[in-house]
Amino acid sequence: MVFIVLFWLIWIEQNRKNKYITLQRELMQKRSDTFLTAGDEAENEQNLDKLRKEKLSLCVRLFQTTGTCKRLRVIDCSKDERLCKMTALERADTCKVINETFVDVMLDLKSTCNELNHDDLLFCIFSLLGYSKATIILCMNIVSDGAFKMRKSRIKDKVSAELFDWIFSKEVRLAF
Repeated sequence: MVFIVLFWLIWIEQNRKNKYITLQRELMQKRSDTFLTAGDEAENEQNLDKLRKEKLSLCVRLFQTTGTCKRLRVIDCSKDERLCKMTALERADTCKVINETFVDVMLDLKSTCNELNHDDLLFCIFSLLGYSKATIILCMNIVSDGAFKMRKSRIKDKVSAELFDWIFSKEVRLAF
């Protein structure tokens, strides 16, 4: 019986690993497609927009395989204040996972708008993922509601209206 359970656990882990590798390969393909796009400007913009959305989707699928995603989902859905706390170490780990998983999306945002700093990029990723204001404040250690609004306003001043709408519109929010 122990061997069957052990075999089953190894099989589950192998399937998860294969899925992760497949997603990474797809992401690498999208990355190379971004560099290879050529043609007229309007078509190029459409292709880049499509690739940006596909990259985001792949990054989200990768993120969903992490424990951080599960933890943030619990925090986001919880009404219990005891669950809605993070230590500095947990906050740093969350940001590290976001940085590693969404590096391509962050690079795309940075190349589109060079004025965005690292905290702005993290804020954008959390917003794209559809997390609540309370969860974003908790994860980024934003001290007040006013600071949250100010950061969003500064991002609005730095990026184009279309990009701002894409980042913060409700229709783009990614459901888990």
